[in-house]
Amino acid sequence: MVEAEQASRQMVERRLAASANIFPRIVSFSWHEGDLKRAEEAVAVFKTRSSISPALSAAIKECHSSLMAPILVVPVEGGDPGYHAWIVEETTA
Repeated sequence: MVEAEQASRQMVERRLAASANIFPRIVSFSWHEGDLKRAEEAVAVFKTRSSISPALSAAIKECHSSLMAPILVVPVEGGDPGYHAWIVEETTA
């Protein structure tokens, strides 16, 4: 959770994301080296523009402790135009 908070704050301070939401204590199941693993983790969702998502991904990788940072870029279709404009306004070009 601490790592998610630190990364979220850094990404918003650097204006790579307009905001970040953290979902603490997510339980996940995944395959790792042939074994089914259970883990508790925090998930952070960053709101940014698609044009700067590569820079955001690179910055997250710099501060993530895992060798493979679990990053997914999910395109958004639709939404409130005012909220979208706010994201554009609060992020770097």
